[in-house]
Amino acid sequence: MQAEFYDSLLPLNIIGGYNAIQAAHQARCEHIVFASSVNAVLGHGGVEPVSWDVPVHPFNVYGATKCWGESLARVYLSQHNLSTICIRLGSPPFQQDGDFDADEPNLGISPRRNTAWLFFR
Repeated sequence: MQAEFYDSLLPLNIIGGYNAIQAAHQARCEHIVFASSVNAVLGHGGVEPVSWDVPVHPFNVYGATKCWGESLARVYLSQHNLSTICIRLGSPPFQQDGDFDADEPNLGISPRRNTAWLFFR
């Protein structure tokens, strides 16, 4: 994923992510879901599927902003007891009438692969 930092990533992923998590805290939410990305771990290269518990290794600046969001969620767990599920989404194909093989590594979403869940509780 390519995105311009100052026009897109900073306001949406950094500032927007902070504002969303802070708002959840202020609203006294107990649990939130953070939409992360497989770009947070694609820097490991060639290892598929990437296990949910591998250390972050962003593939690009977009992935680094998603790592920041995951880290921020952990801070809010430690400081405010706000539990979070971080989901590292891929880029699923949008062919509703097309064939989909859950065992084919294509960054699609399936019950068995390609979506990593991190639960901070």
